Amino acid sequence: MKKRITAVITASGFGRRMGGNKLLMDFNGKPLFQYVVDTVANYSFYEAIVVTAYDEIMEYACKVGADAVFNPYNAEGMAASVRLGAEYAKDCDGIMFFTADMPFISCSEIERLVSAFDEYGGIIVPNVNGIRRNPVVFSSEYKNDFLSLSGEQGGRVVMNKHKDRIYQVFFDDETPFYDIDTPEDLKNFKKSVDK
Repeated sequence: MKKRITAVITASGFGRRMGGNKLLMDFNGKPLFQYVVDTVANYSFYEAIVVTAYDEIMEYACKVGADAVFNPYNAEGMAASVRLGAEYAKDCDGIMFFTADMPFISCSEIERLVSAFDEYGGIIVPNVNGIRRNPVVFSSEYKNDFLSLSGEQGGRVVMNKHKDRIYQVFFDDETPFYDIDTPEDLKNFKKSVDK
């Protein structure tokens, strides 16, 4: 049975390793954050939430039909975005957490993860050549675990607490799961986008 999954995109980071707000930097003609927001908007999620501290991202999220949640606590770290996303998620079966610096993720990878969640529930993690990556789907039964996170804590804390509920989906191609963290990443991957 098709489960109701809320997509949460965390888009509040400072981009310290980038030396500036990477999410608003140009990446092949449009701001980096728009790629994952557009992909999520084009997939049939139950709802889509973008958690951000930036007006430009809030405006764009609303423009493509997502719910924008302002994060006034972004100085705290990743946990603030995750908490707000979980808190604002409506009554759903699962929450799929995305970071906003993944320009190559596509509906194809999302569909494989969603299908696994429909079948197994629990926590669905992409495993790319032996490494666990994002985005991860969590059953909404773990919502309270997310609401208790602090600082730089994120989904890994919840995964470690419920290891017996993890189901991995294996992928061979790393490209869809790359995130852009440094100026070198921006330069190396800038010509790789074909969207």
